[in-house]
Amino acid sequence: MSILLSALVNFTYIFSGLWGISYFLEKRSCYKVRLLIVSILTVSQSFVSLLGIPMLNAITSLLLIVLATLICFKCNKKIFIIYDILVFASSFISDILATLCFSVISENTITTVLQQTNLIVARHVLACILILALCSISFTLIRKKQASLV
Repeated sequence: MSILLSALVNFTYIFSGLWGISYFLEKRSCYKVRLLIVSILTVSQSFVSLLGIPMLNAITSLLLIVLATLICFKCNKKIFIIYDILVFASSFISDILATLCFSVISENTITTVLQQTNLIVARHVLACILILALCSISFTLIRKKQASLV
């Protein structure tokens, strides 16, 4: 169950990021095949997250979005790093907010919420929703800012 939830969050994270980035960067040829490769990498990262080492999970998540961007888009190296960090930050913030929401609702500490198995599915689903929302808002604001500069 844990691997499925981790994969769900990773897919949401990666594909909402790629969706947002696609407005700014040119797609490479054979885009669908490249998305399949990214999907395999995403599932692989889900297995890494099962190890339960937060720093390793953060590093591999950041590497995953960087690799996904390099695999799927033709891009200037400086620009795509900014977008990737934005996607990574959205994912990080959404995970924190999902845990914090359940901590406030249940009136428990964050540690207690993280240990409660009955909240795992709800926390992961809320994190997915927040990732989509944060990426959508972030990239919409960037597009509007760029449109106003032109």
